[in-house]
Amino acid sequence: MYNDPFARLLLAPDKRWLRHGLVISLLAIIVFTGDASEYPAKMHWILLTGTLLMVLALPYLNMYLLVPKFLFRGKYVQYTIAVIVSVSMFAVLFSAVAFVLRKYQINPAAPKEETLGSIASFVISLSILIAATSAIKLFQRWVKDNYRLARLENEQLNAELDQLKSQVNPHFLLNMLNNVNVLTRTNPEKASEVLYTLSDLLRYQLYSSTSERVPLVNEIRFLHDLLDLAKVRKDNFNFTLRQTGGIQHEMVPPLLFITFVENAVKYSADPEQSSFVNIEFGMVDKQLVFTCFNSKPRKPIPNLNGPGGLGLSNVRRRLELLYPGKHHLNIQELSNSFSITLILQK
Repeated sequence: MYNDPFARLLLAPDKRWLRHGLVISLLAIIVFTGDASEYPAKMHWILLTGTLLMVLALPYLNMYLLVPKFLFRGKYVQYTIAVIVSVSMFAVLFSAVAFVLRKYQINPAAPKEETLGSIASFVISLSILIAATSAIKLFQRWVKDNYRLARLENEQLNAELDQLKSQVNPHFLLNMLNNVNVLTRTNPEKASEVLYTLSDLLRYQLYSSTSERVPLVNEIRFLHDLLDLAKVRKDNFNFTLRQTGGIQHEMVPPLLFITFVENAVKYSADPEQSSFVNIEFGMVDKQLVFTCFNSKPRKPIPNLNGPGGLGLSNVRRRLELLYPGKHHLNIQELSNSFSITLILQK
């Protein structure tokens, strides 16, 4: 769940004993390096062990009771009062131990001022530990919330991408079935050929859409078959599809270019003259460059944001999600053609 080693140490359940071990070891080193040589040897270890238990008790009380019950719930006044009461109780306990040691002459040489100084130092140390453990718990919560937010955003993006891909499928299928509908009335043999090729296209579309990345060469083969279908329907249509710059091992999101090619075929159609679509894929400075040129008919056609608006808006959104800040899309209407250039950074 947590890829960063520091985050794993801080949050992972399987690292809980390691975290506690580090805290206890650190406090034990601090306590047992303290000077208690004025006491008898046996009493020396008893005092240090008791001090360690008190030093451990309040931070753990703070981390697992006071912080979750008050601080995380925004009850700051109650939390402050609870901390003051807890520190006071431990200070009273420490004072009682110091009083017993003086009363029963275990350490009669310790002056009253030194005892008060020890109590003050103890209270200050507890306050520092309270602040440190509170900061640790707040930092843990902040890191955990960031991981949770990132996971939710990733799940939301994946859901949106799935929805966008599902919108591509019926859009593509509707266009092809319209082509078949025309051919069944004019040329049944060509309609049969189209249906056979269409089955291959839909099979690829079905299986590739479940993958995050597919080989670019497979996408190019898919687009070539798609253009072949357009050529079957229109005798005055020609296309070229070129590959340059070593793209054999490139991987891309599935069905990313189909909208551009569909629109190029659609908006190049002209019953009065031949039409063309020229496509090229290439690598330039470690960037994948896709270019598409298509002819313009003599009669005015709707703007690309009109009939093709749904497909273009979907592909723009996919690019924003899959290549944030790492893509450039330029669509231009020239004097006798339309031009599309898409640059994807690796």
